[in-house]
Amino acid sequence: MNEYKPEYKIGECEELIIDLIKLSKRNSKNVYRGYSYQNQLYPQLFRITDLRDYEEQLLKEFDRCGSIFSNSNMVNHIDLLSNAQHFGLPTRLLDFTHNPLIALFFATFESKKSSIPSEHPDSEWYYIRFANANKYKMIYDLPISTMRGYPESDTIQQTAIGEVAYKGITDAETGHSDKKKLLMLDPKPTNNRIMMQQGLFMLACGLDDENIENVKKEHMALVRNNTQEIKIAKDLREDIRIYLEQLGITTYRLMPDLSNICKTLKVNYEKKKKQQN
Repeated sequence: MNEYKPEYKIGECEELIIDLIKLSKRNSKNVYRGYSYQNQLYPQLFRITDLRDYEEQLLKEFDRCGSIFSNSNMVNHIDLLSNAQHFGLPTRLLDFTHNPLIALFFATFESKKSSIPSEHPDSEWYYIRFANANKYKMIYDLPISTMRGYPESDTIQQTAIGEVAYKGITDAETGHSDKKKLLMLDPKPTNNRIMMQQGLFMLACGLDDENIENVKKEHMALVRNNTQEIKIAKDLREDIRIYLEQLGITTYRLMPDLSNICKTLKVNYEKKKKQQN
């Protein structure tokens, strides 16, 4: 018997909220990912366009061009990767959170798209996937040099985010390399987004195969084998967003910058205007 309900349909918003809270209380070490479309289980690095060959260059350019915006606490590879991910750079990271209601917020972030065929599951459902503590390996730091100044004989792939780092970490901490589990990074709160979203990341490994379809297949199998899925009817979106707003889970609180504050104010007053008409 499942310890959770796998589907929630119209009229079940309050039940969904209560069940997510109960699920979190029963398993405090669960981690959650909310997403609107199934392809969002792939990292941005290869979700739509395969950018694996440019991974090192992307991070070097982000480090170089974004240094004036960087938090002074951003001193290692995890910090650089997590900041790059949060601000939209394609990386091999996949966002998760410790909070199921924040996962629900991101699951329902995008409204229903009319371009999706009605027979496709994405036209009907939002999704949350969660992993129990025995399904992931958590790391908090990488045993390598700081990001500033790249070693001449090394590359990003060989240190921060490649197979060498993965094997070295798991060997050092557990005595063996278990690639059947998810590898999770729990970064320092080097920016407001990570802190407010209670964020952490899955680090995608095993990306060396030249055939991107093989990479995607293996990645998706790893995620699905180590997580459980909750489906939420897209027709529940408006009720969910109202409920989450009452709990203080909103765009400008989870992504607290001027751009998102302005976007939120614009949407709120457009909605108010529409209600008056």
